Amino acid sequence: MMLGRKIVERLFFLLTGALGVLLYLEWTMQHPAAEMAQARRVLFLAWLLTLYAGAFLEPKKGARAAVSPALSGTGVVVGTGMAAIYFITRDPSDSAAIPLAAAIGVLTLVTAWFVFRFASKHADEIGEARFITTNPDAGKSGDL
Repeated sequence: MMLGRKIVERLFFLLTGALGVLLYLEWTMQHPAAEMAQARRVLFLAWLLTLYAGAFLEPKKGARAAVSPALSGTGVVVGTGMAAIYFITRDPSDSAAIPLAAAIGVLTLVTAWFVFRFASKHADEIGEARFITTNPDAGKSGDL
């Protein structure tokens, strides 16, 4: 199981690099080939599969610890920023999208830093809401 995990981990990093190079080529070429978009889709699917396989093969010792609010909040901010950059830069002919994508990237990093800092300091105050569903005064008369 350990060998399979190492193979999946290395394949994940290899696919991450290949996907990054392909995205860079797509964004910088005047007229990228249609095959590049298909290759990007296939690489992205393989990347996701190795991500899930790596999570499945990760050794589990006892109960899995809950993800800290700092990491989950930062992950949401970075994921949202990456999605915004992806959707803005989908059209390679729109050269005005590059500065906007760069600005979104910088703002995403700054926001992620603030979220991580805030959630790290207030981790004990962040959690799921718990509501009292029973009324302690239900049997007393005079209160409605």
